[in-house]
This record gives sequence, C-alpha cells and structure tokens, in this order.
Amino acid sequence: MNIEEFDDLAQEFDEDDGELFPEVYYQWDDALSANLTPPYIEEDDLLMIINLYLDDGDVEKARKTIDYTFRFYPSDMELLADVLMSLNECELWNDIIDLVEQYDSMPDIWVDCHKISALLHLGLEEEAYTWFILRKELYRIEEDDYALLYQAMCEALTDVDLFESAIAILNEARQIFGNSEELEWLNLQIDISKEDKESAMKTAARIEKMNPLDGLTWHNLGRIYANDLDAPENAIDAFEFAESLNFREQPNYLYLICMYEKCEYYLKALDKIKEYESRFDENLMLQVLAISICTELGMWNESLNYVNRAINRAPEISSLYICKSDILQTLGETQKARSVLEEGIRQTADNGGELKKKLKNLLKLYPDK
Repeated sequence: MNIEEFDDLAQEFDEDDGELFPEVYYQWDDALSANLTPPYIEEDDLLMIINLYLDDGDVEKARKTIDYTFRFYPSDMELLADVLMSLNECELWNDIIDLVEQYDSMPDIWVDCHKISALLHLGLEEEAYTWFILRKELYRIEEDDYALLYQAMCEALTDVDLFESAIAILNEARQIFGNSEELEWLNLQIDISKEDKESAMKTAARIEKMNPLDGLTWHNLGRIYANDLDAPENAIDAFEFAESLNFREQPNYLYLICMYEKCEYYLKALDKIKEYESRFDENLMLQVLAISICTELGMWNESLNYVNRAINRAPEISSLYICKSDILQTLGETQKARSVLEEGIRQTADNGGELKKKLKNLLKLYPDK
C-alpha cells in the first residue's frame, strides 16, 4: 500500500459519523432559535453547548449562550476561565476583552492571563504591558500566580512573534524565580516559534538533564522532536526512555510506532504494534500501517492477516478490499482477488466506483480466471 492509498483510507475512516448531540443541547438550541429564554442548566452543560456552537462556527449563538451563562452563574470564576479558554482557542480576542472587563473588580490570575493574550493579539502592546505591570504588583506576594503571569506574558509575546520581548520577559522571570524546567520549556517554545532548530535542540538537551528520570518529560520532548524539530532519531530515543521509565501510555506507543516507520525500522514498528495490541484495544489505523509495512517488506501472508482483521473491524471501507485484492494478486490468487472485489461491492456503497473499476480491469487482464 502506497502513501496515497494510506491517506485515502485515513480520510474514509475519519469521516463524520453523524453522531447526535446530547438532548440538553437541542432543548437549549430550540429556545435560542425561537427567541425564548432557555432553561436553567448546569455549568458543565453550558460549557459543552458553548464549545459545540464554537466548533460549528455559530459564534452568535455561542455569544448568546455565554451571556446567559454568566447571568446564571455570575461569580463562577472557574467557569469563566474555561469559557475564556474556549474563546482563546477560537481567537475571539474582542469577545475575551468584552467578557473580562465585566470582572475587573474580581481579580483572577487566569482571567488576567487571557486579557494579556487578547490585548497582544489585538496589537494593543502598550495596554498589555500596562496591565502586566499593574498585575505584577497585585500578584507579587503569591509566587505561583506571579509565575503564571510571567508565563502568560511570555507565551502571548511568542504567539504574536515578538520574540525579543518574550526573551526579555523570560530573562526577567529567571532573575526573580531562578532557572527552572518550566522556564526552559518557555525558552524551547520561543526557539521553535523562531524556527531556530539549533537553539531548540540545545534547550531540549538542557531539559533532558534537568529531569532525566521523569517519563512524562521524555514523552513531551519526544513529541517536540517528532512534531516541531523534524528529529525522528531523537524522538525515538525520547519515547524509548519514557517507556523505560514506565511511561507506557497509548500516545507514547503510537508516536514510537510512527517514528519507527518514518525511520524505516519496520520490524521494530511491527513488534511495537503487536505489543500495543496486547495492551490496548485493536486500532484500525495501526492495522493499516502494519499492512503497509508488511507489504513493503514482502511479508504477504502477514499483510493478508492484518487486512482481514481490518475488514472485520470496518467492512464498509472500500480501500481495504482493494488492498486485499492486490495482495492476493501478488500471491497468484487471481480468482480470490476477484471474489474480494465482488464482496467489497456488496458490502460498501462504492460511491466512487473504484471497486467496480478495479474488478473490470482485473477481468480484462485475467478473463479466464
């Protein structure tokens, strides 16, 4: 299976399955649509509804729901922080400013952090620095909040590409709090945003030495090496260290498998897939990856085993039948290859007609088989 076929299959598997929303969402949405006052509901349900609207791009209904939320729960600062995080993820900076200004008389570190971020993203640097200085005085006696304020300022400056200013804030934080792993992670974030791979690798190496016996640290470094620094060998080392320190979570397995495959350590990838399946539920995309690896290595029987298991899990995916037919052709099983395509046509919608096209071509090549 080539990479294009793998991507096509991943797209088929990831298509929206039309999952229904909870009933409380429909009750709320019906009330808003009819311009009626919606029912009083729990905080978690309100946050869920806001996120559903934002995910769907329905900002106006999200705004109306936020307005009702803080009519119902005007003093719930934890809920406020959660809503601000959702707005931040959608880059609704003006909405953040409008909301936090309602709570200026109720200082809260998370609210202030979101305000600084919003101001900087809106290009209001002077206002952001003024607010930062005012809040420094407020939180100076609370070391945890004080450190969070510096972190938020540094991250926001990095997000808007004000790297020199971010470094200045980072150095100021080092003078106040001393060097720490948390500050090195901020340094790494700046390096990555600047696309300074050499500096980022040096910063990552410092983090490795600061917390060498923590599996989660190694896992997080592995993700940076894999996703941001294009350093798959370093990623493999990090994920293997995490595993040796008993960090055996699903993401570590998945990343390690992908890095093995990327570096063409195919047998290691297959071994890790088997280990994954012995510890967790079967994973369709890993089975597809195993098919691709076995095909690359000419391990046709093993590839056939994985494709059979994948079809059992997802009989509606037409690409799997094409893959199985190709394997059977390679093994000289032409009649079985035809039968698989016929089965695929019965089991799937074959909307693109790929199975029928494949079967037609096979009949032309082998009319007597």
